[in-house]
Amino acid sequence: MCLGQICIPQSQDSSDGGQQDGGQQDDGQQDGITDGGGDDGDGGQDGGTDGGSDGGQDIPDPGDGTLSVSSTADNVTVIPGQSTQLHASVTGGAEPYVYQWGTKPDNQTGIIIKDPQSPDPTVTFEASILAGVYGFEVTVTEGGGTSATAEVSITVQAADQGSTVRVVAYDGGLIMDLGSGITMDVVLIPAGTFTMGSPDGEGEDDEHPEHTVTISKDFYMGKFEVTIHQWMAVMGTDIATFTGNGNRAVESVTWNESQDFCNALSTWIGRTIRLPTEAEWEYACRAGSTTAYYFGDDRRQLKDYAWYASNTPEFQTEEVGQKQPNAFGLYDMHGNVWEWCKDWKVNDYYSVSPDTDPPGPDSDTLKVMRGGGWASFSDVCRSANRGGFGPGSEDYDVGFRVVVEAQ
Repeated sequence: MCLGQICIPQSQDSSDGGQQDGGQQDDGQQDGITDGGGDDGDGGQDGGTDGGSDGGQDIPDPGDGTLSVSSTADNVTVIPGQSTQLHASVTGGAEPYVYQWGTKPDNQTGIIIKDPQSPDPTVTFEASILAGVYGFEVTVTEGGGTSATAEVSITVQAADQGSTVRVVAYDGGLIMDLGSGITMDVVLIPAGTFTMGSPDGEGEDDEHPEHTVTISKDFYMGKFEVTIHQWMAVMGTDIATFTGNGNRAVESVTWNESQDFCNALSTWIGRTIRLPTEAEWEYACRAGSTTAYYFGDDRRQLKDYAWYASNTPEFQTEEVGQKQPNAFGLYDMHGNVWEWCKDWKVNDYYSVSPDTDPPGPDSDTLKVMRGGGWASFSDVCRSANRGGFGPGSEDYDVGFRVVVEAQ
């Protein structure tokens, strides 16, 4: 199929010390907590719409007439997870031609391009599972250095309840279809070894001893904390205290309810989805760092990386992804909401925990929470800080993010 001068072949399927205000608890227990302000002076759109860009650029070429790559106003429709090829036809200019394919800036998560820069005029892409109309750009540079750019748009149809395409892989992560036009992005966390806990003279007693831990298997972790929209898409209910923005981190979630979410999403997606272990959480938060925070030791910089007591003007959760991420590309690992972990919390567990993939204690009364929340002091948001809360307890600054086990 040729659209203008961009040709599209027939599509082919691709194969506590933590500090926190008291909330309701099931067992009246909470691990030692006091939050507050005044810290330390720190400071999817449905597919099928017609449209597109009309008319490519004609750039005079002093050596060989005019270099032209035409654009198109037509859409090509594919289904989620399908691989398709685009082919650009060029007139004018001098060989060799170099083709640079890319998505328009507002469509970066919609299309996954294989080998975008190539001397070959054909490029293969894989469609996202997020329905919508996505814009491609191809820039062709001819031998004399002259360039021209054209656009083509691709429509991705929505996955319905009967669809089996609910996960699309890209380089470094997965996009999961939660239904109702809502997706979740998880980032690949490679296996590795790190130093867990706090050094002598820093942190609370339960953060010691500092010890070496190996995470032996790759895993995926939520790029963001679970949002209100994502919770509602999976569970069909709205439990959040703070409303008005579905991209806020969901809160007022008990540990038990977070388990229900993971189990429901596992069934829908067809993969094992769970809470992170405490070791996985700290490993992912540190992202190779050995400092108090993943960005360093200077707590005055925390305002650039976290929502916490000194910079949360409305005293409530904020929309995810507004602060700077860590080296793994994870957002809000410090602040916004406390994040549930899989483990029971025992204060002296570090002295007996295994060196490889520690699973946490067999039982106790509190579940681990990490990261601090919007009402936490900066010290509570450190990478090593440990919080605890009863598994049936909820609070307005407690949420979670998920882990997807690598296959």
